[in-house]
Amino acid sequence: MLLIESVQRRATKFICFNLELNYRDRLYSLNLLPLNYWFEYLDLVFFFKCKMNEITIDLSNYLNFCSSRTRRGTTGLYIRGNTIPRTTTFRDSFFQRIVNMWNALPEDIKAASSLNIFKKKLKDLFYQRESGRHKNIQNNLCKVQKH
Repeated sequence: MLLIESVQRRATKFICFNLELNYRDRLYSLNLLPLNYWFEYLDLVFFFKCKMNEITIDLSNYLNFCSSRTRRGTTGLYIRGNTIPRTTTFRDSFFQRIVNMWNALPEDIKAASSLNIFKKKLKDLFYQRESGRHKNIQNNLCKVQKH
């Protein structure tokens, strides 16, 4: 992943023609997501396709959709893994990774009616997170420069 990110760093320098901008600022100006968000996006899209039966994988072998009396469980969109990982290989597998990513999503994104709506809302969420982080970085830079 580091090699891919180094290529992305160089490519954004080339595209922006601005060597003074740091990597995050270049991504923000090009409206790109950092690679960690991009991989998370791909995992969530794949899971959504499985959930909507666009890809035939029996999710019940790996995950349970919970419906309970708690606020989170009432929609039936909260998931739990079936097993506790005993090895690092299984701990880092897709079905263990996706549980926390999926449960952290807002309900309106999880309840999307189509793949295109899901993708759009998910990208909007990631861009919103990144722009919030970008604003915090800019505010902190301004505070440091004032002192």
